[in-house]
Amino acid sequence: MSFKLTVTSDLPSPPVRLTTLGMIPERFRQYCALQIHAGPGDAFFGMRACLSWQETKRQEVEEAIVNLWGGANHSIPLLSVRSGLHLLLQTLSLPRGSEVLISALNIPDIPAILELHGLVCIPVDLSINTLHVDMQQLRSAVTSRSRMIFIAHVYGARNDMTEIVRIAREHGLFLVEDCAEALDSSQYQGHPDVDVSLFSFGPIKYATAFQGAIMKVKEEELCRRLRKQHARWSGQRTVSYFFRCLKFFILTCLQRPFPLWLIIFILRLLGVDHQRLFVGLVRSFGRHVSPHHLLRKVARRPCLALLRSMLVRMERHLNGGNQDNRTCGMKMVKLLQPLVGSNILLPGLDASSHSFWIFPILVKNPRSLVTKLQADGIDASTGSTQITLVKRTRRRRTKGEEEEARSRRRGEEEVEKGARRREGGEEEEEEEEEEERLPCVKWMMEHIIFLPVSRYESHERLKRIASRVMEHVRPEAMATMSDLRPWRR
Repeated sequence: MSFKLTVTSDLPSPPVRLTTLGMIPERFRQYCALQIHAGPGDAFFGMRACLSWQETKRQEVEEAIVNLWGGANHSIPLLSVRSGLHLLLQTLSLPRGSEVLISALNIPDIPAILELHGLVCIPVDLSINTLHVDMQQLRSAVTSRSRMIFIAHVYGARNDMTEIVRIAREHGLFLVEDCAEALDSSQYQGHPDVDVSLFSFGPIKYATAFQGAIMKVKEEELCRRLRKQHARWSGQRTVSYFFRCLKFFILTCLQRPFPLWLIIFILRLLGVDHQRLFVGLVRSFGRHVSPHHLLRKVARRPCLALLRSMLVRMERHLNGGNQDNRTCGMKMVKLLQPLVGSNILLPGLDASSHSFWIFPILVKNPRSLVTKLQADGIDASTGSTQITLVKRTRRRRTKGEEEEARSRRRGEEEVEKGARRREGGEEEEEEEEEEERLPCVKWMMEHIIFLPVSRYESHERLKRIASRVMEHVRPEAMATMSDLRPWRR
């Protein structure tokens, strides 16, 4: 049975095109570095879909989704990318202690899920120019305990996976491609030789349905096993998706230039960090009481209303609905070009493809620059996403080591103090080793800021942002920039 869902666009005109915007003075307009790429109409459609109880249509909607993304034998719609990873690890049942070679930038929940399945994360450094993994370090990190390679495309930059596929095949490693931040207008649906590719429709992604993901699987037999395991999970409550859409209906109304300026003004008067508040509001699963609580939240099948929203957003995405941000990003690159390489760096600029869904730059004094830009009415940020450094999983003590530690604690007080000093020294050594293994990522996370560059910004506004950045960073040519050149592969 075929199914075709036709929905007229509920999106309002972008904020910058509203006729009333020209009547608002420039100083009363504000744009966030992190945008929700949807309008109130999309959130309203999601709420309206929640009121339709035609559960008999579920199979038809799922078929329509997978037919757009590789076919029923190769793709599965999910609640989130986290759900996809948890489902995959449940199905593969890798031996505890197996090593996963993971690109060194990701959201904290990804390594947390890997570790909850008893796996050991081995982070691999990235190139600043491309945001691709260091191939030499990746090869040298492979050991007899290695079982999987997990590569995440971050900040909208996407790179060719051919060399990584070759490494994975040479060593018999399972290869996962995390494309949560790489869904762009190119209609890319994963490298054909990657075992599993994951795509996100989360709150701040281009084709957002405010939640949801899709997993593309190379092998039909593995896809069948994944579907069987997925069918055992309980379903998402429709009411929870309704209230999620209601929240984003309010947020999309408030992200327009003047309401956003007013809210930020009030929050600053109250001493509230509006950027941290916003990142918290758009988190897909909020904070977790415990790591196992996270697994309980992600192990759910998406409700029918979410599937309908995903289908509409996928159709719009595949029709080329995400070109505007890339155009704005390229404009900003040209405007900042005079300072690139001397005063600032643009991470991922040399990637195979870049969607510019978020616009990071690297500067010598990020906090100082953010303070100056915010004083100029430009809402730059040092923490617009949840992306962070992936730390190497600490080795668990054996039973013998645990018994030895307990006997030390039963000893004299001086022995205890000495043991604590030794343990503290070991932690410091681990931090130093982390810096040596991941020099580029460590430096990048200490110097990164995000600029409010999006399709809603006019060309004049982009020029104003670029001129303010150039004005503030021109006197701060980075002496440390020369130290980075050997790493910029």
